[in-house]
Amino acid sequence: MSCNPSSAGPDTIITVFVSIKGNSDEIRVFGFEATFDTKMFQFQKLSKGSLTGDWAAVDGNEASPGELRGGGFTGGGTPIAKNSSGTLADLKFRVTGQAYGSGQQSQICIKNYTDDISAFKPESACATFTLKK
Repeated sequence: MSCNPSSAGPDTIITVFVSIKGNSDEIRVFGFEATFDTKMFQFQKLSKGSLTGDWAAVDGNEASPGELRGGGFTGGGTPIAKNSSGTLADLKFRVTGQAYGSGQQSQICIKNYTDDISAFKPESACATFTLKK
């Protein structure tokens, strides 16, 4: 997980990249949950990553305030080969942060991997963002 930019002011759109590196098995379908601070971010959308561009679907929605569910499947697209490196999905958020002062940090974390990524043990399951006012 990483975010770009990693620090910004209110009304900035940031992208959080859900990355993989060196997967031991082919990936045809995946799912995950992501959590975020609703006082810092407003979820915008989940879109295809660099490894899932031709997949039938990669999408997500806000299941409850501060919790997303995302996933994707190949359909007629190309499965992700073993030992790949790249992104499964890109999460977009608008920075709100009105309740916080400059320098406040917040994390966006992924958890509860399902389907072909259920055995993943991520190096970093969270991306840290710093509010700049």
